[in-house]
Amino acid sequence: MIDPHLEICEGPEAGRRLDLPASEPEVLVGRSAECAIVIAAPSVSRKHARLRRESERWVLEDLGSANGTQVNGERVRKPVVLRDGDRVTFGAVQTTFVDPPPPPPPPPIEDGDATIGIFHSGEETIAVPQAPPTVAVPRSRMETNTSEVSRSAFGYAPPGESQAVPAAEPGRPSIIELVAIGVASFLAVFGIGWLLL
Repeated sequence: MIDPHLEICEGPEAGRRLDLPASEPEVLVGRSAECAIVIAAPSVSRKHARLRRESERWVLEDLGSANGTQVNGERVRKPVVLRDGDRVTFGAVQTTFVDPPPPPPPPPIEDGDATIGIFHSGEETIAVPQAPPTVAVPRSRMETNTSEVSRSAFGYAPPGESQAVPAAEPGRPSIIELVAIGVASFLAVFGIGWLLL
């Protein structure tokens, strides 16, 4: 993501980037060394203009400069909200305001019956599959369906309380079957698979 800044368009300093510090709510532009953005040009006043952050926007205000401030060719007489690509002129120095909006998040991707969620973390995008449906199972039904398990069967929940466990989809193994396959595979790898036969 590009941080908001001004870029000088013409003259000997063309291409110079004038960063707008995100930590500062207000930035002075001018010839003076007291300004956060110093433009050493004779047409720029010592304290020429002020850029003020308001929420996610930057507002430009002329400070009574001798040669004026313009946005897209119009003289600034009252505070103006800047938009990405605006041409800002301080005296005779032309700059472009750069502050592109963040890209919109991509729409969810359909993957069969499960929708994949898209999450953004800074510059990284992560796709995460949606969790399978869960079923709350009372203890009394535990004997009739092996794809549902009560927490009390494992000894860490009070009797009668059930835990939501993902239900097996048709054609896919249940969680109990997966555990059995895993145990059998472990035993087979370590040479004691003959005990299961």
